[in-house]
Amino acid sequence: MSTALIEHNRRAVYSALSTVCNDRSLLEQAFFFWEDHYSREGTFRVSQYIDALMQHVGLNQAQRRELSVALYAAMGKQDQALAAIPAVLRRSQNGAAPAAAAPQPAATKPLAAHTAATTVLGELLTQLVEGAVRARKLADLIESLGFEALDLGAASTRAATQWVANELRDARSFAGQVAEGDRRSIVNHIYMALCEAVGPVGADRILGQATQQAERLPEAVDFSPRQLL
Repeated sequence: MSTALIEHNRRAVYSALSTVCNDRSLLEQAFFFWEDHYSREGTFRVSQYIDALMQHVGLNQAQRRELSVALYAAMGKQDQALAAIPAVLRRSQNGAAPAAAAPQPAATKPLAAHTAATTVLGELLTQLVEGAVRARKLADLIESLGFEALDLGAASTRAATQWVANELRDARSFAGQVAEGDRRSIVNHIYMALCEAVGPVGADRILGQATQQAERLPEAVDFSPRQLL
């Protein structure tokens, strides 16, 4: 593996971990675990690292899902969009200086919070469905969905049931009918159904790609898709 690719992966791992890990000690443990065991692999397999990390530091399923999304998204970004690694975490780099921090994008005009959230949710749901279509598992996803079993509001349940009956068409319109308090439950339920349909690794990849796509929306400045995970 080239030095440039190793450094890109290193910064992607740190960027993802710094997003997910609130505890500094946990972040360092997870980062050095990658450094010691995965930094020199010919092909860095995200799912293998996360599975091993779960056992190493005791991540729960929610943390696993959040880290998968963040890491797959970070791996697809350009170097300048990734966080700089603090010097204290450069113990294996022979004194190499930390990379320069990426410039912050200019602020955009604020949007109404509910409008931004609805738009981001619609994009995230659309990308999750399209991921199942690409995997040729849409029928399996539909079969695994049963929103009636969730503790949703009546309006959200009716909308979700109708959405499934329409074979998950027009996710953006469906998003506009979901109550604010039900958004995360619906996204998590679809993720679990994807795990049934395509397996955990495939579901992580689809969720990561969907989140990355939703993060490109202008509305994501006002409402991050990670609030739905």
